[in-house]
Amino acid sequence: MTVTTQEGRGLSRNRNNALRAATGDVVVIADDDCRYTPEAIDAICEAFAARPDADIVCFEAAGYDGIPLKHYPATPMSYGRACRQGYYAASVELAFRRSVFEENSLWFNERLGLGAEFPASEEEVLLCDAERAGLFIDFVPQVIVRTDPATTGSRFLHDHRLQQTKGIVFRYRYGMCSALWRTLKEGAYHFLHHGANPLPIYYHMLRGMLHNPLR
Repeated sequence: MTVTTQEGRGLSRNRNNALRAATGDVVVIADDDCRYTPEAIDAICEAFAARPDADIVCFEAAGYDGIPLKHYPATPMSYGRACRQGYYAASVELAFRRSVFEENSLWFNERLGLGAEFPASEEEVLLCDAERAGLFIDFVPQVIVRTDPATTGSRFLHDHRLQQTKGIVFRYRYGMCSALWRTLKEGAYHFLHHGANPLPIYYHMLRGMLHNPLR
């Protein structure tokens, strides 16, 4: 095992530093609270072996109790189709061919992620950039990791920086018109399901869209 360090802070900076030092053909994003089994590692290898054209594969994650972190599609499919069914990726669900970074110069945006200016959504922007670069991304309904279910996104309703970040990413990924529509849906969802006042959500997400530092 190799441990590599660098000065400064930022989750995306740390991940990029680790990816530059990686030597395996397939890499996974693992946090310090992640738990893997030999069977899970075998499942990752088998998924890539069965999909020689896949550059990135999205899997499932569960809590320590084995309960999935969220709803996942029931069958294998492309990432784009999975997103249309409501899927959104978390970093610990992702596995990449190392060539994604070495040959395509795709890296985590260092303005995103914990410890950075905008504290979330680094994996969504990376996957968006991968799609735009013409890379192949698949989803496989297989749990590969158990982890703490208290993710950064669970603080969305109480953290205006997360709301602003979501607005930034909506505009980056979908364009302004679609981002506005998705913002309205986001606020309505939290109003209907959590009783939250949608106006602050709209305000901070709109600020993010107008600021739009990822252009």
